[in-house]
Amino acid sequence: MKTFLLISIACFIFFSCEKITDTSNDNPNNQVNGKWIWQHPLPQGNTLTSVWFVDESIGYAVGGNGTIIKTINGGDSWNLQKSGTNIGLNSVFFIDKETGYATGGSMFPIILKTTNGGTSWSIIYTADQRSEFNSVYFRTVDTGFVVGYGSLKTTDGGKTWSELSDISNRTNLKSIYFSSSHTGYAVGTSGAKIKTIDGGQTWFTLPWNSNSWYNSVYFINDNTGFVVGNGWIYKTTDGGMTWSGYKSGVLSLFSIMFSDNSTGYVTGCDGTLLKTSDCGVTWSKQLFETTNINSVNFAIPEVGAAVGAGGVIIRTNDGGNNWSKNFLTNEHLISIICFDANNAIAIGHRGATLSTNDQGKTWVKMVNNISNLSLPNICRLSSISFVNRDNIYALDKNNGVLLKTNDGGGNWIVKSKDLINMKSIFFKDINNGYVVGDNGKILKSSDGGTSWIPLTSNTTIDLNSIYFIDENIGYVAGGSNCLILKTIDGGCTWQVKHSETQGPYAGQNLNSIDFSDENNGCIVGANGVFFTTTDGGNNWSRRQINSVSELKYIYFTSPTEGYAVGARGTILKTCDGCSTWSIESSGTTNELLSVCFTKDGNGYIVGVYGTILNLKK
Repeated sequence: MKTFLLISIACFIFFSCEKITDTSNDNPNNQVNGKWIWQHPLPQGNTLTSVWFVDESIGYAVGGNGTIIKTINGGDSWNLQKSGTNIGLNSVFFIDKETGYATGGSMFPIILKTTNGGTSWSIIYTADQRSEFNSVYFRTVDTGFVVGYGSLKTTDGGKTWSELSDISNRTNLKSIYFSSSHTGYAVGTSGAKIKTIDGGQTWFTLPWNSNSWYNSVYFINDNTGFVVGNGWIYKTTDGGMTWSGYKSGVLSLFSIMFSDNSTGYVTGCDGTLLKTSDCGVTWSKQLFETTNINSVNFAIPEVGAAVGAGGVIIRTNDGGNNWSKNFLTNEHLISIICFDANNAIAIGHRGATLSTNDQGKTWVKMVNNISNLSLPNICRLSSISFVNRDNIYALDKNNGVLLKTNDGGGNWIVKSKDLINMKSIFFKDINNGYVVGDNGKILKSSDGGTSWIPLTSNTTIDLNSIYFIDENIGYVAGGSNCLILKTIDGGCTWQVKHSETQGPYAGQNLNSIDFSDENNGCIVGANGVFFTTTDGGNNWSRRQINSVSELKYIYFTSPTEGYAVGARGTILKTCDGCSTWSIESSGTTNELLSVCFTKDGNGYIVGVYGTILNLKK
């Protein structure tokens, strides 16, 4: 069990009033399998790929892990709907308030339909071949199209679907749009740009030779339209016969939509939202503290929303002049610690710090000074060591520096700058700490990280994790060969307790260590591999859960109960000291990076894109 010296029990002092509160009142639709629930962002944190507004009040968004959410107040709040699938969804389209379609796929293509405003969804098409649908559009109540790796058409409201043979053999189509009942356009990778003038009966290639990729198409009328993709915004005024280009300065653009004949929006990578008020002659840029913004849609010129990676939703009710958001941070949260029944703190990249003092009902973001430290690269933290709630150490792998805060994450200072290729830190108290990294390096500090002395590890294998159970006994897990080291003299000497240089596990990474007491411990790593010991780390037995990918973190709540989390939303639980494990539903495919529990059983998991999950026993 991970233990920390708690010097102060005082309440947190925050330097920011930016917060998010869960107002769902434990709505069962917002729960994950009745156990783990989303606490940040709200209502959920799976990546959203498409948004569609039926009117100024009702809207829908879809995304990863079969996610469908609905708003009935113009995007002010959203609720989860049950899609009946965990296959990723890429596009949503509604004909009216009741009838809508969603499509997607990765391993298998899928089309969903609702006829009751999303109260229930049914799968109306799937196939057993590897394929994916990227966009759905209905030009009439009965006639609709889906495009992607393979393209289909229906003329009976989705009851039956037929292949569009003249476009199904094209490269991956990403977007389809009809400017009228007879005129439609579709675009995709490898410069694919096609058009129909007979309602989709036949399609022809537009005469513009380009190898660019296009992600989205939108037409104001049959002649004037736009295409976006590889950082460019292309415009035509003659139905696609000729095009002019605008270089956005953004690497990738994902979606375009016009709220009226003059006002349009484009979304892109790195939190980019572009707006034009003169039909694409000029564009202004607004940046949000997030990654990809994948889709934008407006019901009326005033009311619209954009969605993106990690469940990000930004909305406006004044025509894009001001935007509100549903998240405090989109940065990856790499570590979380529980101090008591009510208080917890999570820290991530760029020093993003979120804390709660009410069991996770409200999370508050603390302002920090990381951007003022003049670091040469973006701050990417790889390891956090909590001495207490005020004194925290963080290893910035991107800059090779050790950071320290003594106010719980508001103000950070650089303690040392010579930690290139180091991966994990562990501080036993405010002065004594260790760091491990590539080529078997183990360093020790006795002055709070200002200076470091090398220790002899007797290996050149990359080291990923370090953990001490008391002043003298510690363990290190290796980056390959399933290497496990142990010290009984505070790191002065290290002994190899396990290593596999041959066989299927010779190249396996081990990522995290935890002990429930001085004898019983577990180490987890890649491909569902974990090692257990019952004799204080002198002997280790290997096990593997074949259906699980990489495990990132292990945490014991008692000598018998523990949790492991990792890639693709994996949550494992043991109730018998690691002899057997059960898979718990997380409701996400986001990578999960850390877990902790309070003494009364209140649990938290954090991960990429600001993910915070909560379990109340």
